[in-house]
Amino acid sequence: MSRNPWAREVSYAGPMAEPQKIFAVQYNYVPGLGDQRDVHRAAHREFLGSLGTAMVAAGAYVDDPTAALLLVKSDAAESVRDLLAGDPFQQHGLISSTDVHEWSCAVGDQAAAIRGNGA
Repeated sequence: MSRNPWAREVSYAGPMAEPQKIFAVQYNYVPGLGDQRDVHRAAHREFLGSLGTAMVAAGAYVDDPTAALLLVKSDAAESVRDLLAGDPFQQHGLISSTDVHEWSCAVGDQAAAIRGNGA
């Protein structure tokens, strides 16, 4: 049997996933609990590291030890909040507020890598 020269091979991999958004998260720490943060810091860092590619970067502000910045990939702000609810700092009451904002990485030498689109 000869192959139909007009037939096309089509593969379907399902709906294309939209690129994940990036969220800038600011943790504001409860004042006066630095010693407690020290106690739970290793577990906190292990938790953030366990988030894999969802965690773009995270760290405390050098000039303001009462807050930290996290860059998180997710589809929605509420998903970010849900994800970070498992953070030991959250679970031990060391964070007074968590501000989550969708963030656009427009320029910079790492912009394409951060956006995850290679361009």
